[in-house]
Order: sequence, then C-alpha cells, then structure tokens
Amino acid sequence: MFFLAYSLDNDLVTCVASDMHNLSKRKPYMQEAFTYIEKEYGRDRARALFKKSSLMLLKN
Repeated sequence: MFFLAYSLDNDLVTCVASDMHNLSKRKPYMQEAFTYIEKEYGRDRARALFKKSSLMLLKN
C-alpha cells in the first residue's frame, strides 16, 4: 500500500485499471481500491482515476 500512496501523493498515477482475466483465482479488488482512494484523496480524484482517465485513454 505504501507504493500506491507514494504514487498518488506525487501525482504519478494517471488511471487505475485491471486486466481482470481471471476473477476466480486472482480477484482484482477494484472496489476496495476505489474506496481507499475515495477515502484518502476524495471522490473527485477517485472518479477521475477510475473512470474519466480510462475513458480518455480509450477515446485517444
């Protein structure tokens, strides 16, 4: 978790995503990650990292 907090604190994260190839053997924990970022960095930052940035990447 330290690396994630360090990366977020230093604006090194553009988006948060998972390849989600296998939900039964390797859970992606996306809801938990969203909840953590929302709690620590705010709802706007969480939405930007999980939704807005991902959509921008797909459009470009």
